[in-house]
Amino acid sequence: MFRYKKEGVAIKEYEKILREMIYSRTGKFSGTQVFHLDRRNSGGNTQAVSESHFYTVRDSKGTLIGLVRWITDGYFMYIIEVMVIPQYQGRGIGSKVIKKTIQYGKKMKAIKVFLFAMPGLEAYYNKFGFCNTMSQAMEIR
Repeated sequence: MFRYKKEGVAIKEYEKILREMIYSRTGKFSGTQVFHLDRRNSGGNTQAVSESHFYTVRDSKGTLIGLVRWITDGYFMYIIEVMVIPQYQGRGIGSKVIKKTIQYGKKMKAIKVFLFAMPGLEAYYNKFGFCNTMSQAMEIR
């Protein structure tokens, strides 16, 4: 049995799930590549947690096994990360927590919900109503 809830996440929990994602693969990308694990530090993680919102998934013992992290300005919701630890992947947990996050976005009357999909996962996110936009995301590395 899993519990899905919009709630805060402790920094230690967030860093633990990030460490678990090292063993994850998203298509041809490793968890380290997807989540930029080699470029993170405790100070940055603390800031990310304090400035973000979370929809979490916990097991029957209350252990964090998955989450969606997003930011918002009150008009737009930007999904930053979707994580389910590897041993729980493939059970529909990620799909359910994404749906719950989208429902929350609708409840808060977000004009748009944005998500940047890894190459090869576009069809997966299309199932939730995400579609390509008229502009491409741009980044500075």
